[in-house]
Amino acid sequence: MRARIWLNVLVNLLFVLLATLCLLPFWFMITVASMDSGSLFSSLPLLPNLKLFSNFEQLMKTFNILRSFMNSMIVAMSSTAMNLFFATLSGYAFAKLQFRFKEGLFAFVFITMFIPGQLQWIGFVQQMKQVNLLDTWWPLILPSLGSAFGIFVMRGYIGEAIPDSLIESAKLDGSNEMRTFFSIVVPLVVPMLASLAILTFMGAWNNFSGALVILYSSKKFTLPLTLATIRNLQNIDYPLLCCGLLVSTLPIMAVFLAASNYFIEALTSGAVKG
Repeated sequence: MRARIWLNVLVNLLFVLLATLCLLPFWFMITVASMDSGSLFSSLPLLPNLKLFSNFEQLMKTFNILRSFMNSMIVAMSSTAMNLFFATLSGYAFAKLQFRFKEGLFAFVFITMFIPGQLQWIGFVQQMKQVNLLDTWWPLILPSLGSAFGIFVMRGYIGEAIPDSLIESAKLDGSNEMRTFFSIVVPLVVPMLASLAILTFMGAWNNFSGALVILYSSKKFTLPLTLATIRNLQNIDYPLLCCGLLVSTLPIMAVFLAASNYFIEALTSGAVKG
């Protein structure tokens, strides 16, 4: 009994140590964001100070970080909403519906996951140029309409979590496919939806290479592009850069904390029992 108690104590201490190591870079970023650029390489205090707020104010005035923040929010939220809807709808079709070339189409979707993203951008940018969508946010949002990864994970989760008998019972009660999808399928896959939302939001929020190729006007820049502008200055103001990184990190943390319970449930749940 005593050995088990000591073992639990050691395990908890190990988890605390790991959590501390994970939080140290974030704490270091806050500390640097609260310093003067001139004193950055002479000393490094352990605690942030009130200089943090003046650095934020200078960042807002110099780089219009708020506009870039809103641009990234529009792109990330639109991409997330579209990916959740179409990936779930496609996953439901591949998992529960019967139609011609079903397996072949899914195999095609699966194979596209192995195509390097940089290679995909070549033809995609040319297509966007032909339809005059360059220097807009649409090329950053439209790929979420057919996310192969989203379709793959939703197809697997729906196939395991929702029994065929439940779908058949709904059809016997007179429910059509869309009503079955929204009233039965969607409520039962909320944990996986939350997990996919976290991954999609993070990918869209941190999409630097796509925005670098597509966007030319500074007023349409997303947050990663604006932060790259700070890094490309001849004399990099590291406190301002850390302030920008802090602004960029907070939405991702908020989304993860809001959906963390569902994320854990998606990892631990196997199937609907009953």
